[in-house]
Parts: sequence; structure tokens; C-alpha cells
Amino acid sequence: MESRRFAWNVGAGIIYALLLTIVITVFDLIAKLFYPPFPILISPLLIVFSYPVLALVELVVLGLMLLFAYPITVKSLNSELGQVRYLSIFGIIGYLIFSLLPYAVHTPYIQTFIGLIIVSILFNGLFSGSLATLMFSKKEESQSKTNLNLRRN
Repeated sequence: MESRRFAWNVGAGIIYALLLTIVITVFDLIAKLFYPPFPILISPLLIVFSYPVLALVELVVLGLMLLFAYPITVKSLNSELGQVRYLSIFGIIGYLIFSLLPYAVHTPYIQTFIGLIIVSILFNGLFSGSLATLMFSKKEESQSKTNLNLRRN
């Protein structure tokens, strides 16, 4: 595993987690505008039983963000942007898990809540960046072994 690729993937994972948080928050604000009883929560898994419509909207948005990383079918671009796909997959999985973190600690202070949101974004970036690096490195390693075996034959 290359340290430069790891650092870039973790940085991209943090930015992607921040983007996911902003997009989900904007959709929650839009839902609150049209139906005021909806809360503004950034965790789709937390509201799945209390507000299933809002949770469904958030999960659809996350699915669309995942599909946005997949339309590349050209083989040369597919090999170069493969780690973007892994980063997107693990970023969304990490978002579903780590977005529960701000709601794990109940305090009356908004600063604590905002700090926990920032920590969840950082954890998600570290999680998605490191897993994307590991998966892409394993994929490259297996492809290089396959190419080496084909050259020998």
C-alpha cells in the first residue's frame, strides 16, 4: 500500500463525507420546509422507524450519490477511477454507520453536537479512505499477477 495513495484517499474520503452530510442536511431542510413536523436529522438509520418517508428520501439520495460514481464504462478510465468507486461505496457505508455518532451522546450544548458531527465526518473519511486504498491495492496486485502469468505463457 502506497502512503501517498492512502493520504489522498483519506483526504478525499473526508471531503466526500462532508459532501454527504451537507447534501443530506439540505434535503432534510427541504423536507422541513414542506412538512414542518419532520426533524432535521443527518442519520437515515436513526429515523427509519419514526419517519420512514424521510428516511426513504435520504436513502434514495445516498443511492443516487453511489450511482453517480458508476457510469464509467471505458476500460482505461475504469482502471484509473476504480478507487473512486470504492471510495464512494465505503463512504456511504461509513456514513450510515458514523452518522449515528452525534446522537450517541445527549447534551444540551450545540457545540458538542457540532463537534460530534465533525468527528463522525473525520472517522468516515478515515474509514472509507483506508478501505478504498486496501481494496484498490489488492485489485491492482491481483491484476499485475494475472498479467505476469499471461506474459509467461
